[in-house]
Amino acid sequence: ATPNSTVVVTTGTNNTLCTTTASNTGNWSCSPTLPVGPTTVTAISTNSNGTSTPATTSFTVAAPVFTPQC
Repeated sequence: ATPNSTVVVTTGTNNTLCTTTASNTGNWSCSPTLPVGPTTVTAISTNSNGTSTPATTSFTVAAPVFTPQC
């Protein structure tokens, strides 16, 4: 992301998952809760001039695997 920009992460249906600010080096993170199954998210970085840069990725969220303990 552009350093110090606002980053908004949304789903494919435009639901906001999280909003954060990129560091002065452009790094950012967020920890949204995602449903199990195919998911598409878009992160949009907007700088102080209002210029936006989107990035989209699709992936599948796997259900957690629980191992019974005996």
